[in-house]
Amino acid sequence: MNIRQILFLTLAWCICSGSASAADLELFAPGKILPVIMAKDASQNTTRAVRDLVLYLEKVSGQRPRLRTGEAPELPDAAIWVGAHPALPRVFPGIDLSFQYPEETRIYCDGKNLLIIGKDVIRRNDKVVRQCESGTANAVYTFIQDDLGVRWLWPGDLGTDCPRLERLSIAPMDKRYHPQILTRDLILQPKISSDWLRCQRMLFASRDHLDY
Repeated sequence: MNIRQILFLTLAWCICSGSASAADLELFAPGKILPVIMAKDASQNTTRAVRDLVLYLEKVSGQRPRLRTGEAPELPDAAIWVGAHPALPRVFPGIDLSFQYPEETRIYCDGKNLLIIGKDVIRRNDKVVRQCESGTANAVYTFIQDDLGVRWLWPGDLGTDCPRLERLSIAPMDKRYHPQILTRDLILQPKISSDWLRCQRMLFASRDHLDY
């Protein structure tokens, strides 16, 4: 292989690498951070998880993202979408957003927008409203741990390890998960901080299979 061939292959590799990175979605960079969007009628558990997402995005990036609720006349060029929203068919056309398993979660990025969503089930009995499955909330904490790099080693601030990053990009992906153990909170919940259990995806465990 001569020098000309080596230079050509090197140039081709650089072009391919640049094209691949261009498809990544930049969540934040100095002076820039994507907004977080959720529906105005999002469930209580989803709303709590979104507040935590905004909090940890601020801790990691040093910038507080704007939280938008409801529908806007114009869609943003890029955003972090959390949970079911009327605009999702326009933002993610052709994407099947149905779920097959209890508490199933999905983190989807097409290089333009990020979607964090899960199977949410709410039961209404007379005047009682009970959320039996909180897939979206659990998906949020999975994203905070796996993609933002936050770790909750033990309950309390001292047990929280939160990195500081100047910028963060997410590659296109479609990550689904459903827990194999549905009952995860019956014994530990009274003894351990609910904040820590929530972050560990143990507080919002499925109750749809239990007889109340």
